Amino acid sequence: MESYNVPKSEIEVLSQEINDEFGSYRIRAGQRVHYVTIATNAFDDDTMCRPHLLIPQLPNFPDKNWTTMEVIRKPDGSLASELSHEPLPAVRMTWHPKTIDVLSLEKVKRHRSGVHEVLYSGLPAICKIACFGWQVPGIEHETYTYSMVEEYRGPGDPVIAPVFLGHMTENGRVIGMLLEKLEGDFASMDDLPACRKTLENFIS
Repeated sequence: MESYNVPKSEIEVLSQEINDEFGSYRIRAGQRVHYVTIATNAFDDDTMCRPHLLIPQLPNFPDKNWTTMEVIRKPDGSLASELSHEPLPAVRMTWHPKTIDVLSLEKVKRHRSGVHEVLYSGLPAICKIACFGWQVPGIEHETYTYSMVEEYRGPGDPVIAPVFLGHMTENGRVIGMLLEKLEGDFASMDDLPACRKTLENFIS
């Protein structure tokens, strides 16, 4: 059976984290997202840090449902890669009926790693995701917090959090959340009494 590879023109680095030993990359290949770990001795520093230099040198990406790829430089100088189909960590606390594929949303603005302003049904919203497995517990905790806010919010209660619009998915697994975009300023120390009062009303 003939195997097909995703063209390099359809490959995009969505997220990256690099330390002294290896680089971790979240990569879109066509309409799938894969996770690639590259030993730092596989390429020079510029290539590891710059997607436009890295992508042309990456091994082929088979157009299949694999999850991770490990890339190393062998002693003879050649590049070697190994694929895995092991399931990736996912958010298990799913309480909202709506799920949205992360690749279906148009990005408007990047706030920080894993947090983007996007367009959802023509309106601005905030997408928060776990870019890598070690970030899933934090998203899990935040998802649970929003479920509690929703459960105990009563009619006429003050707004203490944006509306939870749904769970973000990637290749079918839940990795984040989509939130209403609220306009306004960040809270400062001058707002502390009002924030404390609102919290007291919520937990009372």
